[in-house]
Amino acid sequence: MSTLPYPHEFHDVDDETNARVKRLVPGLAEGAMTIGKDRYFYPKKDHEAFHKMYNYPLDERDIWVVTMPKCGTTWTQEMVWLIANDCDFKGAQSNLVPDRWNFLEMSYLVLASDVRAKSVAWEGIKANPWKMPQILWLGLKMAWPRKYYPPRFIKSHMPFSMLPPKLLDTCKVVYVARNPKDALVSYYHHHKLIKMMDFEGTFEEFFDLFLENKVVQAPFMPHVKEAWEKKDHPNLLFLFFEDLKSDLKGNIRRVGDFLGKTLSEEQVEQLYEHLKFDNFKKNPYVNNDPLKELGILSTTGNFVRKG
Repeated sequence: MSTLPYPHEFHDVDDETNARVKRLVPGLAEGAMTIGKDRYFYPKKDHEAFHKMYNYPLDERDIWVVTMPKCGTTWTQEMVWLIANDCDFKGAQSNLVPDRWNFLEMSYLVLASDVRAKSVAWEGIKANPWKMPQILWLGLKMAWPRKYYPPRFIKSHMPFSMLPPKLLDTCKVVYVARNPKDALVSYYHHHKLIKMMDFEGTFEEFFDLFLENKVVQAPFMPHVKEAWEKKDHPNLLFLFFEDLKSDLKGNIRRVGDFLGKTLSEEQVEQLYEHLKFDNFKKNPYVNNDPLKELGILSTTGNFVRKG
């Protein structure tokens, strides 16, 4: 099968920016680069990964969730998976990623910080040597998701311009936007939580990096604008995090309609209770609790924090 040429140029960042992000974010020890006219910010690594993701094979049965980081991705993934799977709450008792969802750029992001990733994994093995098989198995599952073949559930934080060009003509896609002020705060805590990033600066320093579009997968507004410009496509459902919070039941029904699923009032009520934040934040299958035990997440915070 022929592949499409990658349409975006790669740019090195200046020495001052590289020195700054390396100091504040040890996970970017190899430095950073930007991609395309909007200069999306990524760890510096082999460009071939982006060509492969741009040419990711699509199937009309696949369902995607696309967001900027910390915009309600996990919450939406759980909702979408359960609606698409007829409220199979028993089946949802397995880790969201990588057991039920593929994270398109996971392998790239892990490999881009491979020195840090290996160090974190080794520290986890030394602290819990009896868990070495679990650590190695988890790494394999993250790099090679279980769901190779459709129908698949796929999430990505990349903008539409960097995703397969026929995505919306082929697959159903749910996009979620959030107030960038709230996403900023959540992304700061995320950088403190993920050991492979292990942000070592202050909130003020992270705030400056965010505004300067020097955090991974920034800039924020061009990403949202790309999706907003496609909001009328029949295969795109554009949601706002704030609307999900203010009218969760209404948006459960809206997602159901989009996916062609008719939900009973009982199912809507069950989903509502399952997704209510006080319940959701205690769900180990979405909270990545096993990663804490393996030393990949800090034990001082939660993946699902305050919503």
